[in-house]
Amino acid sequence: MGIEYKKELKPGTLAGIWKINEDYEYLIELYKPDKQERQILENFSSQSRKLEWLATRTLLNELSSKVLKIMYHSTGKPYLLNDELNISISHTQGYVAVLISTCESTGIDIEPVSRRVTKIAKRFLSDDEQKYISNSQNGLLALIYWCAKEVLVKINGDRTLDFTKCLRIQTINQENDLYFTGRIQTDNFGQDFIIRHFIFNNHLVVWSAD
Repeated sequence: MGIEYKKELKPGTLAGIWKINEDYEYLIELYKPDKQERQILENFSSQSRKLEWLATRTLLNELSSKVLKIMYHSTGKPYLLNDELNISISHTQGYVAVLISTCESTGIDIEPVSRRVTKIAKRFLSDDEQKYISNSQNGLLALIYWCAKEVLVKINGDRTLDFTKCLRIQTINQENDLYFTGRIQTDNFGQDFIIRHFIFNNHLVVWSAD
């Protein structure tokens, strides 16, 4: 089985991480997609996309005792058909992360631990955030900020949000800070969210369920 992490992060909020070691045929047999789902799979040209799709739903089955079906809003934000639970999904390089929660504002992001995002920092950090990170001794900060802003986008559902202006992260004072505040601010909306993170198998996992 590819499930490597399953934990209740807070009451009503459950996270799972699946490492995709299986081939397509094995996951098909494990998940057993219906006719409509098989058609969806056939429309994917990428084999890796097919594996992600199957692993996500197999992982969801592992997290819930109920049969849950993932649907998508027109914005691409996922939801569960005929169920009050909220869901967030993240994929990266052979891993899938799923967060299900009774909380309305739910988001998760998983990325390999790396400093590569520092090369594109200007694309997603405000001037103040860039200055703070450049003066910090925490080499993970840029990646934490990136993942945190991805979480905020997943909560909001609008992929067109300006990462430098509409998504702001509270200063993280110490490397071992386990939670901090992120804010979504647009012309007609403003809200703060508690964001948490942890390291798993050399991957950074950032999540929020408020």
